Amino acid sequence: MKTGRVAAVAEEARRRWQAEGLAPADAFWVRNRRNTGLVLVSPNADPDAPPPEEFLSGEGGGRTVSQAGIDFHPAAQVVQARPNPPPTQPAHTAGTLFRTYRQNLSRWEGGIANRPASVDPGGITNQGISKDFLDELRKLPKYRNLPSDPRRLSDAQIDAIYRAENFDRPQIWKLAQVPGLLVNAPQLVEHIFDAGVQHGIDDSGKWLQEALDETLGTDLKTLVKGKRGYDGIIGSGTRKVVDQAVKAGKIAEVNNLIVDKRIAYMKSLPNYSGNPGWITRAESFRIGSPNP
Repeated sequence: MKTGRVAAVAEEARRRWQAEGLAPADAFWVRNRRNTGLVLVSPNADPDAPPPEEFLSGEGGGRTVSQAGIDFHPAAQVVQARPNPPPTQPAHTAGTLFRTYRQNLSRWEGGIANRPASVDPGGITNQGISKDFLDELRKLPKYRNLPSDPRRLSDAQIDAIYRAENFDRPQIWKLAQVPGLLVNAPQLVEHIFDAGVQHGIDDSGKWLQEALDETLGTDLKTLVKGKRGYDGIIGSGTRKVVDQAVKAGKIAEVNNLIVDKRIAYMKSLPNYSGNPGWITRAESFRIGSPNP
């Protein structure tokens, strides 16, 4: 494979692995000791720490590109080297975006809560994971070994649930990749994630579809249980209309309409009066001045 083609393939692989959270955001390619290919490395956290033996020898587990093509070991660790200025990286990867949203979520979903059913019908809640939600998850094979009591969930288990059920499943990363969306309406993507945590990913997806149709005059309805309605799935069709809203300069309007729909739903719930922070939470995603 020609040198230029190797470099192009290497960069494509690096971006893909970073987007999938399989490589650090600051990783970059260097030549191995034998000059037979490239090794993906990341800087040491401690600049004075010596590079590991794997890097010095050119051996060991890592992500490598040879003259023949890609040799990818997903289970291996990326080897570290002494700091070199890495090439310019994208603003986000799926992993970094999730971690940001997860950290911001702790403002609203922190600690353990055990309030009366009249205020919180979901039961005991640990960092937003309610007893009812946990019971539903434990019916699935991948979650059957989780504890039945939310209070016994570890932070790692809670993070894994949020990543799988509220970030990956509703395709939040794919939504974030709509060109210009994170620039023109950065609140919208996180708003869909946050609303999905609080109300369920079906509701947050439906509000997005409704807001797009009402703003652009499109029709994202489909057959749902024999009737035309919104399925709440943020698939390629919905993302295509999001792209249209960005290009039309109406994506902020779409976002704020979702805020209005979310608040209207909150006010319709019987336990609304016992949760005064709900409106503040929804309004925090509005672009521009909040509604009085």
